[in-house]
Amino acid sequence: MSDELFALDEGEESHTFSNESGPKLMTASQRTIIRNAFGALGLATAGEQFDVVEEMTGVRIGAVSDLQQSTAQALIYRLESRVKSVGRKSTGNAWVDRDEETWIDKL
Repeated sequence: MSDELFALDEGEESHTFSNESGPKLMTASQRTIIRNAFGALGLATAGEQFDVVEEMTGVRIGAVSDLQQSTAQALIYRLESRVKSVGRKSTGNAWVDRDEETWIDKL
């Protein structure tokens, strides 16, 4: 078993993430996206990943299998935003830090 929270264990398949009787659990594709985002952010240990899940979603999970689809989707959205901002310098000024030109820039 890997120390990495979202790494697939040997022999584990996507059907292990479904739960017919309760809330819909995270899909295998969501798990892959989350694992890749954690890799891009350099978050390799389970402890780091659990902390980020709680920080970004407000949900403390005890195991990967506890993550519901809706929570996983919110986590993916926030992780992707954080991945995009890695390496970008922030001045603390939203006007200076904007990504796209505005109409005023085009004048």
